[in-house]
Amino acid sequence: VQRYGTRLLVLLLLIVFAAGAAWWGFESYRKIRVERAALVGLFGEAKIQQDSGHYVEAWKLLEQARSLAPENPEVGENEAKLAMVWLENARVTGGQGSFSAIVDKVLPALSKCSVSPDKRHAANCFAHMGWGDFLKSREGQGGLRPEQFYQRALALDPENPYAHAMWGFRILESHGSLEDAKRHFERAPASG
Repeated sequence: VQRYGTRLLVLLLLIVFAAGAAWWGFESYRKIRVERAALVGLFGEAKIQQDSGHYVEAWKLLEQARSLAPENPEVGENEAKLAMVWLENARVTGGQGSFSAIVDKVLPALSKCSVSPDKRHAANCFAHMGWGDFLKSREGQGGLRPEQFYQRALALDPENPYAHAMWGFRILESHGSLEDAKRHFERAPASG
């Protein structure tokens, strides 16, 4: 009788353990689904704001996504996309805001994506880091060399359209060689 009692106790303990593990698994799965649904919603809202030119609002939504899932790679991907579009369309009017403030906000996202194993994506990020330095230099910030980022972009992707177009513009803006600028501009549309 005692032998059966011990077996019954072991069986009951196994059932309790299995039920606990199943409950824990179900709760983990439920949390993942809830988090995923929240991220999809935030990404969708951020894209709508981005497409409408409301970059500050889009960035705030991605900051919410980052706080919800700090290690999720999709957050970084969305931040990098927004950072690039924001820099391409950056405007400062009526003394409100500054290029430097925008660049400083998005630079960490670009820095992270510049080490992507996808060389084309990393090159795009480097080119935009250069564009960020260019924008800061327009406000009088010295010691910046956007060309170093364009060079790094072209080392990864020799036909990178962003690096060629942005470098060509930089050459013209700084009264450099028209021929050098033309060479970059000619390569930009051919590659992008």
